[in-house]
Amino acid sequence: MSSNKQVLALIREMKKYYIEEKGWLYPDDTGKCGVWDMLQDDIQGVMENPEKYYMIDDYLKALSEWYLDYSQYACVHLNDPVLQKTAFAQSAWCGYQAAKVKGEFNRFRNPLGMSSGEVLLFWSNCILVGWFDEAIDIGERCLKPAEKGGWLIRNGHAFDTASFFLLELHCLWQGIAFDKKAYSHPLFHDIPFIYTDILKHWNTPDIDRVNDYINQMADYHLTQTEEEKDPDEDYFEFNNTYNQLYPYEIMAWLKLREHLGIANPTQFIHPLMNQPLAKFIPGTPLEKPDMEQVNALLAIVRNALPEAEI
Repeated sequence: MSSNKQVLALIREMKKYYIEEKGWLYPDDTGKCGVWDMLQDDIQGVMENPEKYYMIDDYLKALSEWYLDYSQYACVHLNDPVLQKTAFAQSAWCGYQAAKVKGEFNRFRNPLGMSSGEVLLFWSNCILVGWFDEAIDIGERCLKPAEKGGWLIRNGHAFDTASFFLLELHCLWQGIAFDKKAYSHPLFHDIPFIYTDILKHWNTPDIDRVNDYINQMADYHLTQTEEEKDPDEDYFEFNNTYNQLYPYEIMAWLKLREHLGIANPTQFIHPLMNQPLAKFIPGTPLEKPDMEQVNALLAIVRNALPEAEI
């Protein structure tokens, strides 16, 4: 199947999914949303029982994922760019707080890592809203030991090749040596790592080369959007509804280049980069949202762990 046909097929599936999940994953006309209501019940539980503060990083992560999904729904299904922008900022903020809280939990509790895919998605979203200090904090917490509020990625997942690309990109940006041996890096396994040459030339001014890299990355992204038929045998990096058509690894790289004053292509050739979820949200940096619920959750963590850097 050509990349154009594959993208069109994913768009059709996504539009069908949005209709089918209305009222469950997405609000219906009355505002009812089953997943959101369940999440609110869970959060209310920790509000009423703050001794369960150790669950808060998971709730912040769930909020980030819901807002990301909802921002895409607002873009594609509702055609509401204002709502998309608002929800995307809320997603990025919740994701950043989830990473920070997890890092501080690791400092004071038994350290537990997040998946590399989750953490580097949060990093990418911070880049895409223009919050570069927050992205740096997430990247540093991936590399720091647990006792310093890090160890966000315990070992990594060898199949999450895009995550390692983004983590190495962070290190190149910040001038940090990246120790591949500290993680389950794909280069130590029989797994294609298409990003090697891209990382060598990540800041190239050659627009033709950048276009070529974008096409390579987009082709690879599409190979990773299949559904897993056998979870014991299959693994695909971008098989969730919110990342199949959201090439965040490509967009974060381009946004970082833009931030550093490096020229990017003004038009894209690949069909994955010419659909709504690959369009950059304008007006960055976005304003950081003041989310009452998130503030209340962070207050519970601060009360439980007064020395935490929250």
